[in-house]
Amino acid sequence: MWTVISQENCKFCTDAVNELEQQGQRYVVLNLKDEEQPWVRTLVKMAGLRTVPQIFTPNGTHIGGNEDLFRHFYD
Repeated sequence: MWTVISQENCKFCTDAVNELEQQGQRYVVLNLKDEEQPWVRTLVKMAGLRTVPQIFTPNGTHIGGNEDLFRHFYD
């Protein structure tokens, strides 16, 4: 299952999720601002990631952002 770290009102996050749906991929979205999952913010901060979305493959490999996801499927 793919993992997308996102936040509200993020066009790039929405585009990434839409692409995963079009590709027929299963995914989970973790919201950076979710007060019930503060570990997501901690993970992003510790990894030095500064933008969303941050996308991980089903095996846990960090792909990067939205453009990286599109390159993964189309390059």
